[in-house]
This record gives sequence, structure tokens and C-alpha cells, in this order.
Amino acid sequence: MKKSYLQFAFIFPVLFILLNCPDKSDISSSRIQINRASILEVAPVQTTTAAFMEIENHSSDEDFLIGAETEIAEVCEIHEMVNEGEMMRMKKRDSVAIPGGETVLLRRGGLHLMLIDLKREIHDGEVIPLKLKFKNAEDIQIKIPVKSFDKIN
Repeated sequence: MKKSYLQFAFIFPVLFILLNCPDKSDISSSRIQINRASILEVAPVQTTTAAFMEIENHSSDEDFLIGAETEIAEVCEIHEMVNEGEMMRMKKRDSVAIPGGETVLLRRGGLHLMLIDLKREIHDGEVIPLKLKFKNAEDIQIKIPVKSFDKIN
């Protein structure tokens, strides 16, 4: 009798926790998928580089990329190349809209992440951890390969 009571006392709390946890499909970061990510390899004297990727929103709700962090740079910013008159300029953005059911491209010559004040050299083939921050979805930790200019999509 005592043994079965102890088993019940252990199993009941475990079942309660499991039954009241959200299903994995309800975790907000599962709505966002990152594809074809890469970081541009730069010369050792350069202190900035860029990260590119596809951000796919599987939800019907719009979300926003609001920032990023990585251990290899002091600062990560969202930037966009814009045509002002006859000059292409890079402008900092506070966020990027990711419409529901759509894919947003962060690519050369357009939207991208700038990694500023690199803390060390990075090399082709190396893999760099990067955390993406969203307004609604949970942060997503990804590992991005460094690629030379000719290998970037």
C-alpha cells in the first residue's frame, strides 16, 4: 500500500506538468524558419561583415525581425541598401516585417544584417552562432557558415 501511494505521489505531478505544457507546435519560434543563411568572409583588416538568409513565416500572422546578436561582433544591426538619387546608400532599419505565409530575403544589395566591430577574424568554412530576435516569435539561435564572396547566394 505504501509503495503504490509513493508511486502515485510521484506520477501525478509529472503527468500534471506534461499535460499542461504547451505542445511543441505552439512554440512561437516554430513559426519562423531560417534557410540558406551565410556570413560573408572579409579580409583580416576589415571590422564589419554581413549576414544573409531567407526568413520564412509559417504563421498567418505578421512578425518582425527586430535584432540579432553574435559573439563575434560588438553590434548587429538590420540594414538596407537604398537608391537615393544616383547613389546607393546603406540605411539602418529598426525592424523588418515578415508577413504571414511569406518569405523575406536578406541578401546582397538589399536587406541584410551588419556585424559591426568584429572581435576576431572569420574564415570560409567556419560556423558562427547567431541569435535572431523577433517581435512576436521566440528568439531563434542558429549556426551560420562563413562563406567567401564567390560562394554567397
